[in-house]
Amino acid sequence: MEKFLKFVMARWLARTPLGLIVLGIGWFLTRRRGRQRAQRDQAERTGRRR
Repeated sequence: MEKFLKFVMARWLARTPLGLIVLGIGWFLTRRRGRQRAQRDQAERTGRRR
């Protein structure tokens, strides 16, 4: 159900230029947070700390 609601929200936002900007910012922040999490997990697996 959550995936469906995200899909509907994305379709609704994509209708307007402002909505596309909001989607782009959300996409960028999600990618950045995922990348940081992956680096942190990798550092924990190898035993390195920043």
